[in-house]
Amino acid sequence: MTQICDTKSRNATNDYDMMEFKVLKCLLEENFDDLLKEFGIDKNKAAFEVERYLGRKINRPQEQQQVAAPAQQIQSNLPAMTAEGAADFFSQLGQKEQKAPK
Repeated sequence: MTQICDTKSRNATNDYDMMEFKVLKCLLEENFDDLLKEFGIDKNKAAFEVERYLGRKINRPQEQQQVAAPAQQIQSNLPAMTAEGAADFFSQLGQKEQKAPK
């Protein structure tokens, strides 16, 4: 999918489409370094300025990844939902919304 985004970004006919596919690629990869570079933002300098403004250290991405590991473990313990199960879920949700008093 990221390869498709790269190709679409390179072959875009306007800046809007090019940026749209770059953003989509960053979202898929969960890595926003390329997007920051596109806007000329140095990640380390931005973190330094935030810390200077707040007057304290902030959690850097390496520290956040260690904290995020338990959340990923919880998600892996959940059963996978089929497309039919998802459709049923949203159908039931829609029915509840229609029955709810306004």
